[in-house]
Amino acid sequence: MSRRDNKDYEYDDSDEGNVQDEIKRYNDRLFKKGKKKLYIAGAILLAFIAGFMINGSMSGMTGMVVADDIGADAVGDKVIGFLNEMAEEDVASLISVTKESGLYLIALDYGGQEMSVYATMDGEFVIPQVIALEIPEDSGNGGGETTDSASCLNEANIDTSQLDSCMDAADAEFSITANYEDEDSWLSGYYPLYDVDKELNELYGVGGSPTLVINGVYIAPTEDYCPGGDITCAVASVSRTAEGYLGAICNAFTEQPTECQGIETISIDLPKTDKPTIDLFVMSYCPYGVQAEQAMLPVMELLGDEADINIRFVYYAMHDWTEIEENTRQYCIQKEEPDKYIDYLSCFVGESSGTTSTGSCG
Repeated sequence: MSRRDNKDYEYDDSDEGNVQDEIKRYNDRLFKKGKKKLYIAGAILLAFIAGFMINGSMSGMTGMVVADDIGADAVGDKVIGFLNEMAEEDVASLISVTKESGLYLIALDYGGQEMSVYATMDGEFVIPQVIALEIPEDSGNGGGETTDSASCLNEANIDTSQLDSCMDAADAEFSITANYEDEDSWLSGYYPLYDVDKELNELYGVGGSPTLVINGVYIAPTEDYCPGGDITCAVASVSRTAEGYLGAICNAFTEQPTECQGIETISIDLPKTDKPTIDLFVMSYCPYGVQAEQAMLPVMELLGDEADINIRFVYYAMHDWTEIEENTRQYCIQKEEPDKYIDYLSCFVGESSGTTSTGSCG
């Protein structure tokens, strides 16, 4: 399986028409036909690209002096009001507001999907993301970053000759390189198709990374996120943490093993089995997928053979050939040396810092 050059895409935000096209493309991709489109996603994207703030122009940030702190409740209410006004409907609700490094970190729910934004303490500016200027030496990979695969292959003692043979065979069987080179087939013209787990993606209606399926049931935060059709879907709030995943999985046993004793299970309408099957669909370089894997790893280690927990891959890639190659590498490690996969994945995604996110890729 030969490496292909990544294709570079530059998004030009200088023209408002381009921004509107990008918003439309984003909504068309993110929300499947038959689902309610949450236009707030496009509104937020436009607001951040155009440089909006809550009151007035972002240009006011130049040399600004932050006014007095108006309080967490007031800032939270102001941000929620702003987002609902942008969406022209009440789709946003406040979860919590906490003070962090001179800003307010606002956790909110819009349309059943949790997300976080920052705001200045005077309630004047919304900030979609902050970047730390200093990185602790032992910070872990809680931000969804990954470690170089070559070092992880060595650390997990993977047979690279066997791995290369498997990746070549997978390339031929699933037309991986051919799909990548056929740009006319790309999803929305942007994202190459990835067919290794195509049948399972279609069976469960997978749309993005991460997607959790337990005993054949798609777990969605609200009805709006259920794929529809003949696909079985259960609505439940499952946090992207080891505790959240374990609480959901323990609910799927006919008789819970000792590992589930004392665990607060999450009430989900699931078929019960002696050995539950869990499929976590990710993109290997999606930061939200990486965080989901970080949360699932201790569950995999704890339950061991009590449950069949699989890392699967979404049917398209958003991070170009690098992601396609890594998806295939992990697919083959699971196939050829499954006993070494946890060691490899633990190295690749690192340990969680304890900070979770509820966004998704796709």
